[in-house]
Amino acid sequence: MILIDNLSKTYSSGVRAIHQLNLRVEEGEIFGFLGSNGAGKSTTIKILTTLSRPSSGSFSIAGVDPEKNSKKLRETIGYVAQEAGVDYFLTGRENLVLQGRLYHLPFALIQKRVKELLELFGLGESADSLVSTYSGGMQRKLDIATALVHRPRVLFLDEPTLGLDPRSRLNLWDYIRRLNKEFGMTIFLTTHYLEEAEKLAGRIGILDEGELKVIGTPEGLKAGMGGDSINFVFESSAQLDAQSEKWNQFKQKTYVDHLASDRNEVRLYVRNGKDVLLKVLAEAESMKLETATVSFSRANLDDVFLKYTGRSLENKKEAETAEPWWKKWQKSGGGNGDWKKWQKNSEDNGETGETKESSDAASPAGSDASDSSGPAGETKEWGGAGNDWQSGKWSAEEMKEWWAKQKK
Repeated sequence: MILIDNLSKTYSSGVRAIHQLNLRVEEGEIFGFLGSNGAGKSTTIKILTTLSRPSSGSFSIAGVDPEKNSKKLRETIGYVAQEAGVDYFLTGRENLVLQGRLYHLPFALIQKRVKELLELFGLGESADSLVSTYSGGMQRKLDIATALVHRPRVLFLDEPTLGLDPRSRLNLWDYIRRLNKEFGMTIFLTTHYLEEAEKLAGRIGILDEGELKVIGTPEGLKAGMGGDSINFVFESSAQLDAQSEKWNQFKQKTYVDHLASDRNEVRLYVRNGKDVLLKVLAEAESMKLETATVSFSRANLDDVFLKYTGRSLENKKEAETAEPWWKKWQKSGGGNGDWKKWQKNSEDNGETGETKESSDAASPAGSDASDSSGPAGETKEWGGAGNDWQSGKWSAEEMKEWWAKQKK
């Protein structure tokens, strides 16, 4: 379905984003790109969705070469970026209709598919409310729905649950699984969440500094680590550095398959860990090695990531902010100061960028809770819609007035 051949991308600044990427994703597969921020995941997706051109190499999707027929390729795929692509000043239904019109679908077909998607994602009750009143989880589901209006064969999801709370994340996972199982959709997703990669993807590729380090199933990759991990954590990285030569002696032990260290931690990967744990501890004591804590566990995906990249994803604090969109706009100079009133009113109504999901998070058919009351208070400054504003609707005249105010 997706065939990538020696794909590379180097920006004009000299930064190498991806290097000689080779990959094959089968039809009906959920494939996950696992990597930290800056690994090249988003760059890869932008190239595959024709939003960026590679420096060298080639790719095809469903047998379509973008160099020969980029229009047909775009009709074959759906793309959901990290940043929400929905229009906050439209309703959920209007966003879906707009997407259908952009694909030049017949109006009757658009209406049919909009109804299907609203039901599929449990957004029917909020369909005619402004997207600005949606919770974070609802916005993300609508974002995915807009990418499905034209019935793509392949769906690209770039960090689909970034910034969502745990309940919203689990809820969205259910929808992604349904798209794959019930509709046979091929899904290519990027993530830096270990659990997300393990729970959703049939195969995982670890990407680091633009290079694909390893590909395999989650279970196969973990099994390749030797089975068990003995973890030593130190008070500081300086304490580990002072003892590093002695710890490296464990690499010569026949019962140690692999040794990896990151910051203030050393991990020994062994087979039959219960049998060798006491032996390892005795060796460490005889070499007068000092640690803060010792733990024993089965090897996990973070162990795999550490082995192939030299860094732990669990130890790395990723920036994960779901900053309210009006704050981003305000920083760029939008709103002329009046926007602060919208910010205050929205925060009073709980729209702080945090998600508000319904209690029925386990069922894909469940619908999310929505605060459709809208901002209260000084609505006159925004066109004075009164009850119309609280119901989530603006008239055409009020929208014109609002836009004119922003252009001053």
